[in-house]
Amino acid sequence: MAPRVELGVLEHAELPLDEIGIAITRQSAWRAAGISAESRPRIIAEAVEDRTGKPTHEFAGLAFDSATNQGWEIRGDVNYLDSINMVPTAATPLPSQEELLEAAQILRADDAFARIAEEGVVIYQPMPPLADVEQLDGTAIRRITLGIRRPSGGPKHHIVAVDIARRTVDWYPTGVHSPTDDDCERRLPDPVGSNANAGGPRRVRVRVIDGSVELWNFQLVRPRDSEPVTYGKGSGIELRKRLLSEQVGAVSRARADSERAVRRQRQLSRLAECRNRVSSGRTRPRRPRLEAMHTASQDNS
Repeated sequence: MAPRVELGVLEHAELPLDEIGIAITRQSAWRAAGISAESRPRIIAEAVEDRTGKPTHEFAGLAFDSATNQGWEIRGDVNYLDSINMVPTAATPLPSQEELLEAAQILRADDAFARIAEEGVVIYQPMPPLADVEQLDGTAIRRITLGIRRPSGGPKHHIVAVDIARRTVDWYPTGVHSPTDDDCERRLPDPVGSNANAGGPRRVRVRVIDGSVELWNFQLVRPRDSEPVTYGKGSGIELRKRLLSEQVGAVSRARADSERAVRRQRQLSRLAECRNRVSSGRTRPRRPRLEAMHTASQDNS
């Protein structure tokens, strides 16, 4: 009989992101940055887990203002939102679905886009997702990249960079692929906004059981919630807290003890055989290896 797999949804602490965002705007670091009072930061945060993997009241993440391209690493407690620790950072998050839709709206309103707009044109999210521009003072302007796929005419693919804060479009940004007629894939790219979050559990417990023995017990995290959550970048499917069951561990220990006992018995058999040879005079007396080791340990003591 093949092992069976059991899945169980794990509870996840939902943070009050709206309340955290409002509390951020009251912090001195936010006010000192000169950001508009009506502006609300984008909060990407995750509850801090204790040693057992259970979420606590503490959180850590990133607060980002897309209008000024300023970000802060944040850490605090949901019960004490008036005292959130904020440290400036140059890190920027990946574009959210809302930002992609706004960038697509800015692109459609651009005069240059009107000249190539036609039925069947697709605006999609390409790689890389950002094409920032470094300033003289070392700071960078965050710009979201969008790909344009034309059904006819040329080039078929054209990647542009959209500055949401200034509502401008750079048609030939640096650091991205040049316009081309080559399709990277056989199918058409998905338009911006077509892959909305369908919901579902963020992580599940996976148990692999063979008969009455639990072989594996681990957490599986979906790509959209994988680390690093802080900057909205993630990685892929994660396997966390991968553990062998106690039963499997006991079997492994018993097997190791059995192998040690077999090796010990073989050593004793060789020792007895060597002593018999010496007593019968068939070979020159020679101190066995185990006996030599025993004698050496006595000398050292």
